[in-house]
Amino acid sequence: MLKSYILLKSRTIPAWSILVIGVLCTLLTCTMVYLHLQEDSIQHSAFAYTLVTITLIIGLLFSGLLYRLIITIRNTKSHAKRIAESLTRKIKQNESLLKQNEALLQNLIHAMPDLIWLKDTNGIYLTCNSRFESYFGKNKTVIIGKSDYDFVEKSIADTYRENDLKALHSGRVQTNEEWITFANDGHQELLETRKTPLFDENGVLLGVLGIGHDITKRKRTEETLCKLSTALEQSPASVVITDLDANIEYINPRFTEITGYSISETIHQNPRILKSGKVLDKVYSDMWEHLTKGKIWKGELHNKRKNGELYWEEARIAPIKNHEGFITHYVAIKIDITERKESENRVKTLLEEQKAILNSHIVGMVKLKGKKFIWVNEEFATMHGYEPLELIGKETRLLFPDQASYDTFNKFMYPVLQREETVRTELQQRHKDGTLKWYNVGGGKLHPHSHESIWSFVDITEQKKMEEEIHHLAFYDALTQLPNRRLLDERLKHALFQSARSGLYGALLFVDLDNFKPINDNYGHHVGDLLLIEVAKRLSKSTRDSDTIGRFGGDEFIIILNNVHKDEDSTIQLVHKIAENILLTLTEPYSISLPTEISHQKEVTHLCTASIGIALFLNHKDKQEDILKWADAAMYQAKEQGRNKIVFAPSN
Repeated sequence: MLKSYILLKSRTIPAWSILVIGVLCTLLTCTMVYLHLQEDSIQHSAFAYTLVTITLIIGLLFSGLLYRLIITIRNTKSHAKRIAESLTRKIKQNESLLKQNEALLQNLIHAMPDLIWLKDTNGIYLTCNSRFESYFGKNKTVIIGKSDYDFVEKSIADTYRENDLKALHSGRVQTNEEWITFANDGHQELLETRKTPLFDENGVLLGVLGIGHDITKRKRTEETLCKLSTALEQSPASVVITDLDANIEYINPRFTEITGYSISETIHQNPRILKSGKVLDKVYSDMWEHLTKGKIWKGELHNKRKNGELYWEEARIAPIKNHEGFITHYVAIKIDITERKESENRVKTLLEEQKAILNSHIVGMVKLKGKKFIWVNEEFATMHGYEPLELIGKETRLLFPDQASYDTFNKFMYPVLQREETVRTELQQRHKDGTLKWYNVGGGKLHPHSHESIWSFVDITEQKKMEEEIHHLAFYDALTQLPNRRLLDERLKHALFQSARSGLYGALLFVDLDNFKPINDNYGHHVGDLLLIEVAKRLSKSTRDSDTIGRFGGDEFIIILNNVHKDEDSTIQLVHKIAENILLTLTEPYSISLPTEISHQKEVTHLCTASIGIALFLNHKDKQEDILKWADAAMYQAKEQGRNKIVFAPSN
């Protein structure tokens, strides 16, 4: 009770007042004791004083202890209050920080470019980020509580569930690649999916965490790098890559062929192993000055093979920079020009033997001063249809097809001459009769600081024509001049790409003639070929310029229609109309002139219909082989339905 009373009073009464009251009470007690002793006639005053003194001391001690107790209680209460207030502030701060971190984590997860989701052990979604929402095309509130079977096809959902169970049962991260189509806009991505089993602090399995990272661009980059690597490995030029200290890190097979050094003998070596001692130090100094400044160096090097044989290389060396613009490596692309250099040396020898050169009828030769002819040999004049005197003193512009080609050649040629180097190029010039001819041209200055130059010309017109013919034979049918299977494959690939980019349907028509065999049997394959040529002409007139008509083989033709329509029904109508027009065109009678050795008749009339199978395509999702297969199958259905029919392959 005393403690409660003291606590109660200590809340309202100042501590010093308690001390004063205690002292006063002690003095009052001492006074009363003293008076009482006097009334009792106590004679021994010493005893009275002693008793009073003891009473005073006890009272003062009691008052002091009571004061100290109140002060201690108040200090303890104040300290406890401060501790409580501090703990309360920290708890509130921690709660606020926890909420901020939780919000930050949620925002971070939702802002991540990867797909993130969490499922329980039964495959039910617990949460996901906004990137994942776009995959299903649904809000998170709709996704949570449901499974994959509520959003995707069963086969896809089965695959997802199988991968989930692998992660759950193995207790390890499972990684796989998969193509997915986003429901929000229909675009496709290749994902690298990592599924990780999640456990609580007691080791109880909670579910599986999935993270899908878009690797579409990386995959395409890898494919591109693979192509580039293949190109390097098969390049006719030798390729060398070094580090900043010029230590070789990569060579291609052509390097080994040219130099005779194997890969093991070359890697980590310096390209100086090829030095022949025939190249001036100035050339190397100039090369390194260019490279260290981040510039490309081009030049010729006289090097030595492993067997000691000397050879010439035309080199193009460039610095390789990282994304920050710092040089990390150097790459050299070199071509063995030994034969060319030997040819140039032979030309120099021929120049020394001027009489033989001047009368040469193998190579056209001219000497120029500035841009005017000061001498031409007979071969050069003959190549261009002139007499030598007709060209002397004339501007070289006379032989160029137009001003643009003339300016382009001069812009290329004169800097090379200024460097006292040899010009090597292919050039098209105009013959006197107006025809254009191709020449292999080489030239250079006669003397340093001279304005005169000498040039050699070799007519390569026939070679160029042969190259064009080879190209035409490679991609076009020799009979109908229509694209062949190889070019059709390229055109179909392009059509699929266009469809994916534009979102418009395309169509492939497989056309097969119904009544073609009799004309071959009755009149021979030559007449049949004439019929096929006429069919090709009619097909070309029945389609748009943007479409492709090709001969697939025998009496089969392929027609590729590009960018027909964005709606499937409208596409079918338009394509059907085009196909009907083709059938009408092909049904018209064919009048074919017969060779006299085949028949006494001058011409024969033949009726021939066609069966057409059609396959539609969109968004580049179908393989080329499948589209051809579907159209071919539809064509055979048209045959079975009585010929001269149009059949569409089922939509896939």
